[in-house]
Amino acid sequence: MKTVGAAAVRISPVFYSREGTLEKVAQKITEPGRQDVQFATFGEALVPYYPYFSFVRRPFEMGADHLRLMSRQ
Repeated sequence: MKTVGAAAVRISPVFYSREGTLEKVAQKITEPGRQDVQFATFGEALVPYYPYFSFVRRPFEMGADHLRLMSRQ
């Protein structure tokens, strides 16, 4: 039986920047490879990032942040 190195990579997104988050993910992909990991997984909602705080605070409490989230496509 062959052993496969695996890793769960936990990183935070670059808020309000899909491109910034993708760049961060691309940089992080190389780190597990240097540690002989053949399979690495990232959080399912990292790209586009999951705005967990939108469920913690009500829309009127978020103010401009809520409108910014709603205007993203």
